[in-house]
Amino acid sequence: MKEGKVICPYCGTGCQVTLHVENNVVRAATGVEDNPVNQGNLCL
Repeated sequence: MKEGKVICPYCGTGCQVTLHVENNVVRAATGVEDNPVNQGNLCL
């Protein structure tokens, strides 16, 4: 499974999210723990 870090587009806060992709389909999204904005948490 591939992983890619992106900035969440939901609001203007700038949380970083890791997308877990398999066969060109996003299978999971997890927060990036070392990001100072969201500290691994997701609001959605």
